[in-house]
Amino acid sequence: NGSARLSALAGSASQRVAASSSSNPYHPQFSAVLALLVNVVKVKASCFEERETARLIEVVCRICDKTLYPEDVQGCLGFMDVVVRYAHVPPAALTSYVRTMCRCVNLDQFARNSWSIMRNLLKSHCAHGAILILCSILEDDRHASVVPLLRGAVFFLGMSSWGSQRVETLSHTFSRALTAMKRALSYKRANV
Repeated sequence: NGSARLSALAGSASQRVAASSSSNPYHPQFSAVLALLVNVVKVKASCFEERETARLIEVVCRICDKTLYPEDVQGCLGFMDVVVRYAHVPPAALTSYVRTMCRCVNLDQFARNSWSIMRNLLKSHCAHGAILILCSILEDDRHASVVPLLRGAVFFLGMSSWGSQRVETLSHTFSRALTAMKRALSYKRANV
């Protein structure tokens, strides 16, 4: 099965990142695997079962969160983009997807692209779930010291609800977003 082989390739790439997290050498082959994965999802998204798509998203998110190389982040964002545009983000992978996007939006060179991808997610059938995840990130004390995660969640909630590119189709109540943001303020992190 072709999708199982791609999943295995992505899994081995994830193991590479985990095994080399201290030195984290950049491998051009990883970019090639991601480029192949992006093209397969664009052309044949329907050949992946939901659990396979969820597993690929989880692996790509883990790599994106751990890598030290912009090339890896760019490739991972390319994958995240085609998944939300040509396939769908399964509920089992939505939390990882949203958390990774929160981290990526803090990287100057990827901020615009991250917002574009997240905006597409917030226009999809996953919008309500994504908003709830963003709020839960801000309300969970375990995230109080994870500034990039908090900043990303604040940015996405603010921009999608009140920003210049707000998502008009969102159905959440503003009080829910404001309550979560108020909770994030209680962590007293200057950069959030």
